Amino acid sequence: MSTAIHAVAEALLKARETNQTADTSRFLDALVGPEDAYAVQAIVAARLGWHDGQVGRHWKSGGAARDAIITHAALVPAGIWRSPAAAGDWPLHLHGVEAEIAIRLNCDVTPAMAATADALSAQAWVSEMAVAIEVISTHWDMGYDTPSWLKLADLQAHGALVIAVWQPWRDIDWDAQSLEMSPRLIARTAVAFGSKRQHVDLGN
Repeated sequence: MSTAIHAVAEALLKARETNQTADTSRFLDALVGPEDAYAVQAIVAARLGWHDGQVGRHWKSGGAARDAIITHAALVPAGIWRSPAAAGDWPLHLHGVEAEIAIRLNCDVTPAMAATADALSAQAWVSEMAVAIEVISTHWDMGYDTPSWLKLADLQAHGALVIAVWQPWRDIDWDAQSLEMSPRLIARTAVAFGSKRQHVDLGN
């Protein structure tokens, strides 16, 4: 494993320890692809004991567009909250929020399964879904302008996840669902699953 990967990991560990953002300019070209970023994630998670040597239970996966590279990050267990939640003194640096739909799997999904999955087979692996709020944060001082692989190394700018009540998975018309976000709290997200409306709240 390269010296650069270890240097990025140490910078992120120090940032988490001190609750200060790291100097991004020192590492602009340190990581050359997603595998380097995943190596940094693994070092940080192991040092902080997030997953006890096991596969993470909560994951963030996605990309900027449907044809973009899909990236992944195992999330910090202590930052997974049930709605209504209060951020309190949880360390955050950007305070952005994104509305999400969380899903719960009913089986382990191997790389071979994922490589051959289609929409129908993937839905068979999902047991439940819930409205969620992702709190965006970073440990890099360039914030939203952080280079992609450094951002991925920092759990893809993840701060915390607030999850509403789980409900059974069903295949619905996602394009027909409505979404509201309210500024009265840090965030209130409401999504209508067909005729049922579900709220998830995050206060300070």
